[in-house]
Amino acid sequence: MNNEPTLSQVYFYMILIIYTLLGFIVLVTSEDTKDDKRFYNFLKISTGIGSVGILMEVTGWNYLCPFQCILFTFSPFIALVTVKFITYIFIHLYRKEPYAIYKNQLSDGIWAKNKGHLKHKRYYNIYSAVLLVLPILVFVFIFTFLRETSCP
Repeated sequence: MNNEPTLSQVYFYMILIIYTLLGFIVLVTSEDTKDDKRFYNFLKISTGIGSVGILMEVTGWNYLCPFQCILFTFSPFIALVTVKFITYIFIHLYRKEPYAIYKNQLSDGIWAKNKGHLKHKRYYNIYSAVLLVLPILVFVFIFTFLRETSCP
Protein backbone atom coordinates (compact mmCIF):
# COMPACT_ATOMS: atom_id res chain seq x y z
CA MET A 1 0.00 0.00 0.00
CA ASN A 2 1.41 3.36 -1.06
CA ASN A 3 1.01 6.02 1.66
CA GLU A 4 2.97 8.76 -0.10
CA PRO A 5 1.02 11.96 -0.65
CA THR A 6 0.06 12.94 -4.16
CA LEU A 7 1.25 16.18 -5.71
CA SER A 8 -2.25 17.58 -5.30
CA GLN A 9 -2.17 16.89 -1.56
CA VAL A 10 1.25 18.51 -1.24
CA TYR A 11 0.00 21.66 -2.97
CA PHE A 12 -3.09 21.67 -0.80
CA TYR A 13 -1.13 21.51 2.45
CA MET A 14 1.40 24.07 1.24
CA ILE A 15 -1.41 26.52 0.54
CA LEU A 16 -2.84 25.99 4.02
CA ILE A 17 0.58 26.49 5.64
CA ILE A 18 1.16 29.71 3.68
CA TYR A 19 -2.25 31.08 4.68
CA THR A 20 -1.65 30.23 8.32
CA LEU A 21 1.71 32.02 8.15
CA LEU A 22 -0.07 35.04 6.67
CA GLY A 23 -2.32 34.99 9.73
CA PHE A 24 0.77 35.14 11.95
CA ILE A 25 2.13 38.03 9.89
CA VAL A 26 -1.07 39.92 10.65
CA LEU A 27 -0.40 39.32 14.36
CA VAL A 28 3.17 40.58 14.06
CA THR A 29 2.14 43.71 12.15
CA SER A 30 -0.85 44.47 14.37
CA GLU A 31 0.34 48.04 15.02
CA ASP A 32 -0.31 48.81 11.36
CA THR A 33 -3.97 47.80 11.62
CA LYS A 34 -4.75 50.71 13.94
CA ASP A 35 -4.93 52.91 10.86
CA ASP A 36 -8.42 52.38 9.41
CA LYS A 37 -7.24 52.69 5.80
CA ARG A 38 -4.65 49.93 6.24
CA PHE A 39 -7.11 47.84 8.23
CA TYR A 40 -9.67 47.92 5.41
CA ASN A 41 -6.99 47.18 2.82
CA PHE A 42 -5.82 44.18 4.88
CA LEU A 43 -9.46 43.15 5.32
CA LYS A 44 -10.08 43.17 1.56
CA ILE A 45 -6.92 41.15 0.91
CA SER A 46 -7.67 38.61 3.63
CA THR A 47 -11.25 38.21 2.38
CA GLY A 48 -9.92 37.53 -1.11
CA ILE A 49 -7.48 34.99 0.28
CA GLY A 50 -10.28 33.34 2.25
CA SER A 51 -12.46 33.06 -0.81
CA VAL A 52 -9.83 30.70 -2.25
CA GLY A 53 -10.69 28.33 0.60
CA ILE A 54 -14.37 28.49 -0.30
CA LEU A 55 -13.46 27.69 -3.90
CA MET A 56 -11.29 24.78 -2.74
CA GLU A 57 -14.17 23.44 -0.63
CA VAL A 58 -16.74 23.80 -3.43
CA THR A 59 -14.54 22.06 -6.00
CA GLY A 60 -13.82 19.20 -3.59
CA TRP A 61 -10.09 19.89 -3.30
CA ASN A 62 -10.13 19.34 0.45
CA TYR A 63 -8.24 16.62 2.29
CA LEU A 64 -9.44 17.73 5.73
CA CYS A 65 -12.77 17.62 7.47
CA PRO A 66 -15.51 19.80 5.99
CA PHE A 67 -14.98 23.55 6.49
CA GLN A 68 -11.49 23.20 7.98
CA CYS A 69 -9.98 24.27 4.66
CA ILE A 70 -12.08 27.42 4.78
CA LEU A 71 -10.95 28.02 8.35
CA PHE A 72 -7.27 27.79 7.42
CA THR A 73 -7.62 30.09 4.42
CA PHE A 74 -9.59 32.59 6.49
CA SER A 75 -6.94 32.57 9.26
CA PRO A 76 -5.53 35.99 8.19
CA PHE A 77 -9.09 37.36 8.29
CA ILE A 78 -9.75 35.84 11.72
CA ALA A 79 -6.46 37.20 13.06
CA LEU A 80 -7.15 40.66 11.63
CA VAL A 81 -10.65 40.93 13.05
CA THR A 82 -9.54 39.58 16.43
CA VAL A 83 -6.62 42.02 16.64
CA LYS A 84 -8.88 44.96 15.76
CA PHE A 85 -11.43 43.81 18.37
CA ILE A 86 -8.73 43.52 21.06
CA THR A 87 -7.42 47.00 20.24
CA TYR A 88 -10.96 48.42 20.36
CA ILE A 89 -11.66 46.77 23.73
CA PHE A 90 -8.40 48.01 25.26
CA ILE A 91 -8.97 51.57 24.01
CA HIS A 92 -12.53 51.74 25.34
CA LEU A 93 -11.90 49.80 28.54
CA TYR A 94 -8.81 51.68 29.69
CA ARG A 95 -9.26 54.99 27.81
CA LYS A 96 -5.64 54.73 26.71
CA GLU A 97 -4.09 53.90 23.34
CA PRO A 98 -2.46 50.45 23.55
CA TYR A 99 0.91 49.69 21.99
CA ALA A 100 2.63 46.37 21.62
CA ILE A 101 5.96 45.71 23.33
CA TYR A 102 8.76 43.66 21.84
CA LYS A 103 12.05 43.11 23.71
CA ASN A 104 11.14 45.77 26.34
CA GLN A 105 10.71 48.40 23.62
CA LEU A 106 7.55 49.72 22.04
CA SER A 107 7.02 47.82 18.84
CA ASP A 108 6.51 49.70 15.62
CA GLY A 109 4.57 48.31 12.74
CA ILE A 110 5.96 48.28 9.25
CA TRP A 111 4.34 51.61 8.36
CA ALA A 112 3.33 52.95 11.78
CA LYS A 113 5.45 54.52 14.50
CA ASN A 114 4.50 54.21 18.16
CA LYS A 115 3.85 57.34 20.13
CA GLY A 116 3.48 55.64 23.50
CA HIS A 117 5.58 56.09 26.62
CA LEU A 118 7.20 53.29 28.55
CA LYS A 119 5.72 54.59 31.81
CA HIS A 120 2.66 52.44 30.96
CA LYS A 121 4.81 49.34 30.46
CA ARG A 122 2.57 46.98 32.46
CA TYR A 123 -0.48 47.98 30.43
CA TYR A 124 1.45 47.47 27.19
CA ASN A 125 2.72 44.06 28.37
CA ILE A 126 -0.81 42.90 29.14
CA TYR A 127 -2.01 44.20 25.77
CA SER A 128 0.85 42.47 23.96
CA ALA A 129 0.18 39.15 25.67
CA VAL A 130 -3.54 39.28 24.91
CA LEU A 131 -2.78 40.37 21.35
CA LEU A 132 -0.60 37.33 20.76
CA VAL A 133 -2.56 34.67 22.65
CA LEU A 134 -6.24 35.46 21.99
CA PRO A 135 -6.23 35.17 18.16
CA ILE A 136 -4.44 31.83 18.42
CA LEU A 137 -6.94 30.61 21.02
CA VAL A 138 -9.86 31.72 18.83
CA PHE A 139 -8.41 29.80 15.88
CA VAL A 140 -7.78 26.67 17.98
CA PHE A 141 -11.29 26.86 19.46
CA ILE A 142 -12.93 27.12 16.03
CA PHE A 143 -10.70 24.34 14.66
CA THR A 144 -11.60 22.05 17.57
CA PHE A 145 -15.28 22.88 17.26
CA LEU A 146 -15.28 22.07 13.55
CA ARG A 147 -13.37 18.84 14.11
CA GLU A 148 -15.81 17.70 16.82
CA THR A 149 -18.96 18.62 14.92
CA SER A 150 -18.18 17.93 11.28
CA CYS A 151 -15.63 15.10 11.21
CA PRO A 152 -16.96 11.56 11.04
